[in-house]
Amino acid sequence: MVPQMQTSPTVCVIRQVDDLGHYNRFIDQQALAFFVEMREARAPCSPANQRQLLEVLCQLVPQVAEARFAAKGGRSLAAIVREDEPGIEWIAACLAVLLQRDFYPSVGEFAIQRLRSGRFGFAFAYKDLGHAGHCGRTALRVAELLSFAAGESAIDSEVELRSVIAEFRLITSKHALNHNLREILEKADARSIPWRRISNDLRYAQLGQGCKMHRFSGVLSDLDGLLSYELQNSKLASHRILGSSGLPVPKAKPVTSEAEAVAAARMIGFPVVLKPDNLGEGVGVYIGLRNEEEVREAYAKAVKLRATLMVEAFVPGADHRMLVIDHKLIAVAKRIAAHVVGDGTSSIGDLVREVNKDPRRKRRYTTVMYEIAFDEEVRRVLQLAGLTPNSVPAEGQVIFLKRTANISSGGSAVDVTEQTHPDNVRMAERAAQAMGMGVAGIDFITTDITRSHFEIGGAICEVNAAPGMGPHRAADPTRDVTSPILSRAFPKGEDGRIPTAAVTGTTGKTTTCRMLAAILARSGVRVGCATTDGVNVGGELVMEGDVAGRTGADLIFSDPTVEAAVLETARGGIVMRGLAFDRCDVAAITNVGPDHLGEYGIDTVEQMAAVKGRVLRAARKAVAINADDPLILPLREVCSAAREILFAANGRNPMIDAHLQAGGTALVIEEGRSGKIEIDLLHANRRDSLAIVEELPATFGGIAIHNAENALCAAALAVGMDQDLDVIRGALASFKPDMEDSPGRLSFIDGLPFGLLIDFAHNPAQLDVLTRFAGRYDTKGQRICLMTVGGNRSEAHIRACGSSVAGHFDRYLCYERQDLLRGRKRGEIAGLLRQGMIDGGVSESKIEAGLDIWDAIDHAVEHTVPGDFVVILATAWPNLVPAFRRAAAEKFPDWPLAVVAAPDTGKGGRGSVLAGP
Repeated sequence: MVPQMQTSPTVCVIRQVDDLGHYNRFIDQQALAFFVEMREARAPCSPANQRQLLEVLCQLVPQVAEARFAAKGGRSLAAIVREDEPGIEWIAACLAVLLQRDFYPSVGEFAIQRLRSGRFGFAFAYKDLGHAGHCGRTALRVAELLSFAAGESAIDSEVELRSVIAEFRLITSKHALNHNLREILEKADARSIPWRRISNDLRYAQLGQGCKMHRFSGVLSDLDGLLSYELQNSKLASHRILGSSGLPVPKAKPVTSEAEAVAAARMIGFPVVLKPDNLGEGVGVYIGLRNEEEVREAYAKAVKLRATLMVEAFVPGADHRMLVIDHKLIAVAKRIAAHVVGDGTSSIGDLVREVNKDPRRKRRYTTVMYEIAFDEEVRRVLQLAGLTPNSVPAEGQVIFLKRTANISSGGSAVDVTEQTHPDNVRMAERAAQAMGMGVAGIDFITTDITRSHFEIGGAICEVNAAPGMGPHRAADPTRDVTSPILSRAFPKGEDGRIPTAAVTGTTGKTTTCRMLAAILARSGVRVGCATTDGVNVGGELVMEGDVAGRTGADLIFSDPTVEAAVLETARGGIVMRGLAFDRCDVAAITNVGPDHLGEYGIDTVEQMAAVKGRVLRAARKAVAINADDPLILPLREVCSAAREILFAANGRNPMIDAHLQAGGTALVIEEGRSGKIEIDLLHANRRDSLAIVEELPATFGGIAIHNAENALCAAALAVGMDQDLDVIRGALASFKPDMEDSPGRLSFIDGLPFGLLIDFAHNPAQLDVLTRFAGRYDTKGQRICLMTVGGNRSEAHIRACGSSVAGHFDRYLCYERQDLLRGRKRGEIAGLLRQGMIDGGVSESKIEAGLDIWDAIDHAVEHTVPGDFVVILATAWPNLVPAFRRAAAEKFPDWPLAVVAAPDTGKGGRGSVLAGP
């Protein structure tokens, strides 16, 4: 009698976090956020309709009835919705988690927040970003149906609910990662190896980062050769390679017609097997054909598959899947064809339906075994045995329903690894070597796996380069067959990570990142650096635009040449999609100011600090803490890094002294032994000078003190990454504020009749720093300011930016960029800036508003004379420089200019609008 599998229900306990504004402090996993505005009043779903919908939902999504919520007294979602009326945001958040649990059972946290009437947000942890986004959208649609009436009757809501879940299942079936790859990813999680999908719609994953990464598709990886995979796709080629190596294979012959198939069967001798040369999962395989008529009948069916066919000798015995990894046998599973066991009273059809109730067979993509389907082959096998679906087998009688033992066709398996004869072990290992496969699934047929194939015979019928783990998973779930596959790419002790630094803050983060990248590059490391201006790899710009989030980080982590990553980490990305990494080596917050308040439920600077603190929590090696910022200091409590490095731009403070007395490390800007203002590295009984501030090119002789603060933070991070002090000194001493080292961050352009400064400053804090610096710039001419702001800021913020520059310039040009309108009408941003300038005391006659960026450049140059000083803000495009040079060449034809042609925009040769920040 074939043993029956034991099953047990799964109960999930899911954690709830109530404060979305701070959710990143609580969710250690990556989290995805949705912010929703209900634009119209909706009639509530009646209690009766809701009960009916919940009943249907529990049938379609069993997790709704199975999962238990610790925060709600251990009740299920269905019970909570019926009894508590928790609100659409709560339902959507927990449904998003539940829909993921099918594939990623470890996710279990969500957060909710009602922002104001008709508007709410929810966030939830995820493993797979693309899948999580689909779960979140589906959850929101279902939550709406449970909360609001979808039509005039309950049937309208039920039809829509079934449609939503059907659509979800369809998309999931197309894009979800298969069992093999998900198990490898679970092992990667256990070993803290980072991973991500290469694309949301492709079943490939990248494990590791940069130069240490490997890509996987199922059990295949970039370590596996293409030739061996192509060979395994041909059963005939595999047969001949194995046979030429002296390994046991059945006689076989390719056929191209019915007559050839019959002739081959006669030559080989009945019974025979007819099967496709290059299809898997038992498709088109006809076993045990006993005569010419059966061969003709099988050929007529198999030829419809449009595949090359072959006739092979039938080998009696059981089918064994032998898993070989790196030429070593790992596991052997005896596969058992789909079957039922009679109880003396139930029909075969009823027995099949009972077997299919096994939760491991419920859903094709998420369970260990597949359902048994009453297909043509089942009817044929029963007919040959003189049975029908209505036949009632005797108690204990085993009725086989398939001739092949594939798990995908409803089969099961038992583990026989320890019982396998050593000769058979060696045979499987030699077969993998002969095929050149690092991972191989050897299908070996024998009557007794415990006896040598030399003694009783047997044959290899197939070799798979991408074997499914289903047989071994079904045979013995406790046997680890995926760790050896993962260890091929990541031997024990390796986690696939490259050194990574993360920097966030209100101001200074881009320049800090660039300075740190320069330090690491000077040490001989190939650095990938992502900022609001683009991605730079090895000193080369590879992508322009605002990529201070997942986009830039993913690009860097996917570049096989990158040896270290420096990532500017913007607040928006943290809130909406979580960090682009689960952990980093070092992290810093430059400072925290009131920028971006009022967005995504973040209304105070304390909340903003908490969200940015997520970056500090991710650091494992060291955190650099700004001891001058009272909002950052409390975040030390949530850090788990091995080391804290404090830095202070205003000399020593009590926090620094206490830190040093406790044996810590600190960096400060203060008067040093040289008698000049220095950046010094301090220990309890030691001081090392890293730079004299006025000698750093980035400070313009000490005028740009904010760049000294950026250098201070970068040096603190470099110390946390164990960089040599001479390397730090040399990098800071050679870092220049130009369009090469630091484009758009206090970048002075030489060779023009007027002074030109390009800076990305776009919020009041940055503008205050910039105007203080510009005010110290010695010019005998007029000062001209070109300015814009992103349209996603509040009206008050945009006016405040206008007020910040008021009184510091003689002429103002408020320009707009199409890519920065962000929902506002043309002229609206410029009008708000203009009003802010007027509020700040600027005469209307000095303001020109409503120009696009290229017209603004032309107008500015048109009003300059030699010796003037021009500042353009909130744009850092490299083609600004050639645009200014072209305009200057037209205005000052006798000036010795090195004119660089600007890219064509269709507007008289003016610079093209690139994808800006």
